[in-house]
Amino acid sequence: MHEQQIKIVTILAGVLLALVALITLVEGPEDTGPADEDEETFVDLAPDLEASGVTALSVERGSERVRFEREGEGWRITAPLAAPASHDAVEAFLDRMLRLELGEGIETDELAAFGLEPPVAVLTLEAEGTEPLRLEVGEDAPVGYRTYVRDAEGLVRTTRDRLGPALEIELRDFRELDLVDVSTRQLTALVLRRQPAAGAPEGATDPGGELRLERVEAGWQLAGAAPLPADADTIERLVRELDALEVVEFPAAPLPSPEAWVLTLETETGTRELRLGEPDSEGLVVASAPLQAEPVLVSAEILEGLSLDPAAWQSRRLLDFDAGSAQELSVVLGERSLAASRSANGWEPVAGEELVDALQAVRVDRSRAVAGRPGSDWGHVRVQDLSGQVQERPLVRDEAGQIYVVEGERAVPLPSTEVQRLEDAAG
Repeated sequence: MHEQQIKIVTILAGVLLALVALITLVEGPEDTGPADEDEETFVDLAPDLEASGVTALSVERGSERVRFEREGEGWRITAPLAAPASHDAVEAFLDRMLRLELGEGIETDELAAFGLEPPVAVLTLEAEGTEPLRLEVGEDAPVGYRTYVRDAEGLVRTTRDRLGPALEIELRDFRELDLVDVSTRQLTALVLRRQPAAGAPEGATDPGGELRLERVEAGWQLAGAAPLPADADTIERLVRELDALEVVEFPAAPLPSPEAWVLTLETETGTRELRLGEPDSEGLVVASAPLQAEPVLVSAEILEGLSLDPAAWQSRRLLDFDAGSAQELSVVLGERSLAASRSANGWEPVAGEELVDALQAVRVDRSRAVAGRPGSDWGHVRVQDLSGQVQERPLVRDEAGQIYVVEGERAVPLPSTEVQRLEDAAG
């Protein structure tokens, strides 16, 4: 082999060895067995403690202290103030703390080097039958997404995940924002009471008063000497708005209890009262409610759904019933009539299904009701449900051909378009 060829081969061999060394350095050694004995291991902060067993938890940062205590199925803030706490927020924070994992501990007197003399924060978890679990929290480690902590045994450890930001508690994030917890399924009655405006003269346009809505077997009604059907959809909408109502602002100084509106929500297990004030220039009203310890500020939009005018609550449905529970139907419209019943095979005759749809679609304006019975008998509409509950309305016709629905001591005009709807369904 010539001397020039030997040099080329030698150079190529050197390049090859360099490439092999570089690949080995980048990829690292092949994994041929168990992890290195020096690899750090982690343990749970409280492996034997369940979230349901925690009765209190607190976080101290310098002179500031936030404390939560379990109360029944919920939580309360007991420091730095006394107020209801958000169940979901406290449970999420507790779950985060119980899932903490700590690395191996070391004994050291150089606590200041880890931000532990004094500690940045102190977390304490309390449970019945055990000593409180105390964890001192120091600075974040300079490398890795970890935080230095000191456990109850005095060992300095690191957390698997950075802990500091989680302990920077914004109290508002943990306060209960709801005012009432209710649904129409729970309600048996809803009472709206309006106080007269301060200094309002006798005969003023806003004299105040009271309106009561009651649940009955057939749905809802406006209570009074002559009860009137109430619109279930309007009531449902208001109750949803009340259930969704949240605090906009917690006032810095105590506010007097508002008196403009008082809403009483009655259930089989008791009553709840929501008080609302007059709107201010910023679109807020003072509210006092069961889930808040002190009056708070809420959006004035909630007042838009409140009215003492019976017409605002009256049902526009001719009959208020559940189509799925209707069992027997009967309509008489002058010389036309149809009776139908439902069995396991459906409606007999099949026109009964179309009549159900028509009866649910018919709307009337009860604000146009007249006293008495302004005509002669012309027919009726009747529905009986699976429980045997019957809704029936007589129909009368006056000399001009106007059809009325008779409801107690008054009669409501039935628009000609709605009469036609019923006649088409009756065949």
